[in-house]
Amino acid sequence: QDRRSGRMGPKARYDYFDLGRIALGDSTEFQLPYGQWVQLFLEHGLEVEALHELIPPGRSRSSFLDAEDTRWARRWPIEILWKVRKRRSTPSLRGAQTPSGT
Repeated sequence: QDRRSGRMGPKARYDYFDLGRIALGDSTEFQLPYGQWVQLFLEHGLEVEALHELIPPGRSRSSFLDAEDTRWARRWPIEILWKVRKRRSTPSLRGAQTPSGT
């Protein structure tokens, strides 16, 4: 994606692991590698249940993508959907009795 115009190109222009904060014209995006997303979710008490990389169906129309961007999105994920859930807290073992009651 061109950082000035926001347009998609035929190949990746930037290193996947160095994306971070990306200024795109009058907006800013934050991109993390998937492993860092998983770590961030875990650090905040969330667990990942699913990751969906959405592909636009054939002949689909979009209110925010033009035809060129839609073609790009059929080759590489342009939208990612994470399904996360708040992790259940595990009971503390402190003060728990042993099976014999001691």
